[in-house]
Amino acid sequence: MAALDFVTGLVDPDPAVRERFAPALDDDLTGLDRGEIFDLCMAIVGVLDQDPKRAVTSPAKPTTRSDYERLFTPERLAEAGRIILGWRTGFDSLCDRARATSHDRPGFYGIKAELGQVYALTVDRTLTENVRKVVREAVLRNMATSSAGVTVRRTEHRGRTDLITSQQAAERFCIRLKLFQRLAKTPELTHHRAPGTKKGPVLFVAEEIAALAALRADLESASSVGLRLGIPKGAVAQLAQAGLIEKVTGPVLLTVVGKNQYRRSTVDALIRDIEAKIGSGPTGSFHIRLSKAMYRMPAGEKPWVALVHAVLAGRLAVFEVSGRLSATLVKLAASSFEEVVAAVAGEAGTSDAVEPMVTRAEAADILGITVATVIGMIDADLLPKHGSGVCNLRRADVVRAARTYLSTAEASRLLGVGYRWVRGKLAEGGIEPVAELSEHRGILYDREQVTRWLATSRKGAA
Repeated sequence: MAALDFVTGLVDPDPAVRERFAPALDDDLTGLDRGEIFDLCMAIVGVLDQDPKRAVTSPAKPTTRSDYERLFTPERLAEAGRIILGWRTGFDSLCDRARATSHDRPGFYGIKAELGQVYALTVDRTLTENVRKVVREAVLRNMATSSAGVTVRRTEHRGRTDLITSQQAAERFCIRLKLFQRLAKTPELTHHRAPGTKKGPVLFVAEEIAALAALRADLESASSVGLRLGIPKGAVAQLAQAGLIEKVTGPVLLTVVGKNQYRRSTVDALIRDIEAKIGSGPTGSFHIRLSKAMYRMPAGEKPWVALVHAVLAGRLAVFEVSGRLSATLVKLAASSFEEVVAAVAGEAGTSDAVEPMVTRAEAADILGITVATVIGMIDADLLPKHGSGVCNLRRADVVRAARTYLSTAEASRLLGVGYRWVRGKLAEGGIEPVAELSEHRGILYDREQVTRWLATSRKGAA
């Protein structure tokens, strides 16, 4: 009854009642006269009667006598009066009531979809500008105090500085906007989208995107790491498995080209550690570059990790060779090939589990042959191909082929004769090629047969 008396007292025709009428109102409403407050009460009554499923731009207005009788009941007038008397809590409860039915209104996000008919009070032309300003301030206050729950809103209504839109994140962290479509699909990043939408705005946690951007700036591709270190691209993964550099995983890979990415800072640290071991080589002495020594190793996995460990541990003395070649393991040399072999002999290892699939170029490095010969082996079914794409050879198959076949180049080194005399020399021992991939080229021998014949020949010579 007090709330109803408050509403009727605003426009009571008795001057004495109006003079005695001085209810305690919220400070936000003290600048309004009683006529403006009464109009606001009538507008709130229209909001209470509004269909919550409709997104409207003005509260319900009666047009007939029956509309007035249905709309302005004592109960509704009293409810509007209670909202005015307890303005802050009352208006917040009105907003909460509208927010509870937001899923019934068209539109997935935005203040109109969220507050519906309550937002219509801010643009209702039957209210004065002073009243609309009071309502707008109340709406902004409510949006700020209700922002603890995550809701997709415009920046000015969000009330949370820890959340940013895709557009803001793209501008702040210099990441292409379209990449955030990929990031929004990964469960590893916290993101919020209005329920039921597929293309609506997406909010990300600013700290998570900042961390991702910092990591993205520290990425370096496997090919770049290989070029800087002077090792094959396939050997980079071996260094990561050994803990010498750090391989990057996670959603940051969705923002760059290539799945094999490494921390540039860890690569820089490894290069500094290796170059710190550089000694001084005697001028004019024989030397062999470390990369060349690796390629002179027998076919199969080259011990790149063992080589790096040997240099870091000081088991292999290295010095820098002057020239235009700047890759770390290319510009560094040892005194002899035998020293390199002795330094890596105690550490063996294979990396089948690191990158199970390899490219043709990586297979050529493992086999010690050219890419053209690898292609010939694939065509001759000596190397099985699995699927399509760049990486379609299994590392295990390549290593098995290295243990089975011997190339002419490797046979030349073992026999100590030139390429053109290898076939004749082996024919003297009754050894014929097991495969000739093209006429007089791509000749392969049985490794076990050649090794056994060489052992017998050397034993007889001794």
